[in-house]
Amino acid sequence: MKIPKIGQGTGHKGQDKSNFEQDRKHLIENIKFGISQGLYLIDTAEVYAEGRSELVVGEAIRGQRDKVIVATKFSPNHNSYQEVINSAQNSLMRLQSNYIDLYQLHWPNNKIPLEETLSAMWDLQQDGSVKEVGLSNFSLSQLQKAQYIANSKSRKIYSVQIKFNLLDHFAYNQIKDFCKSNRIQIIAYSPLRFLFSQNSALLKDLNIISRELNISAAQVAVSWITSHENVTALVESSKLENLKEISQADQITITNEYSLILDSHFKNSIIELDVNLIYSNNSKREALSGGRTREEILKFDNEFCPSISDLAEELNDGGFLQPIVAKKSPIYPNKFEIIEGELRFWSFLIKFGLESKIPTIVV
Repeated sequence: MKIPKIGQGTGHKGQDKSNFEQDRKHLIENIKFGISQGLYLIDTAEVYAEGRSELVVGEAIRGQRDKVIVATKFSPNHNSYQEVINSAQNSLMRLQSNYIDLYQLHWPNNKIPLEETLSAMWDLQQDGSVKEVGLSNFSLSQLQKAQYIANSKSRKIYSVQIKFNLLDHFAYNQIKDFCKSNRIQIIAYSPLRFLFSQNSALLKDLNIISRELNISAAQVAVSWITSHENVTALVESSKLENLKEISQADQITITNEYSLILDSHFKNSIIELDVNLIYSNNSKREALSGGRTREEILKFDNEFCPSISDLAEELNDGGFLQPIVAKKSPIYPNKFEIIEGELRFWSFLIKFGLESKIPTIVV
């Protein structure tokens, strides 16, 4: 199987549960339009919108199943052998298909042996329910372990999905060489995440390059990603004109000169922030927001998968997939509010303590 350089993400399709039925037709037409523009790789997951994303993907591909590549993922709390099998069967029903082109493990779960999870995925591949097996949100050490298991069983890891954009190269830099030597496809999600909320030299240069090339800034950003060897970008938009515009980015070549300009900004996009300057304003994590000791945080450990302690353990192997994302606090002077990566923050805190500094992208 060969996947295109740009595909469709569907993480927000069906997210508004209260308006799902009235939005359904629009969501389906949105995906169909993307396919018509060449975005025939469609990535979804059982956890997206509680399965509603897979439902609309299933309806969108009806009558053209052989023209698309469908990738979906199962949740980390379904990583045991039988739960993987059950999740695949449920996804197939929602997708109205008898096979999944690319089945991905959404997040690692240290409570379930990785070999057990992968064995279930390969058994699904063996019976024809799945064509290829992939991973998502794996650190280098986890990816190395998965590849070792695959080699021992004469099996293949087809792909790994990571966050990768102009602001965040962290996971990509970790795994790129390993993926190249083992012929593992990299799939980049959030290729435009937070990019246009920047008031920075990066955005200034992005706009200058887009004017010089007579293309949009979004096209520059996506084509920069796909210019990397063995990398596919997943894009999502509710606006048809945006889908059409970004779908054309794979026809654009970003020269080495422009790539070096854009690459140079990454070094300045991550700063080391004192842990004490960072807080969470998420009501779902309100109790955690007040917890600053290891014991207080770990009271909530089992509420998350992967758990906070699992993520902290990964830090022993240098497995910090990416920095947290924060913004200057609108309430507290000189403080920063987390807007992405809360679990990584808490895992970092219990591992390194209150006096530590954490890699942060400030937007």
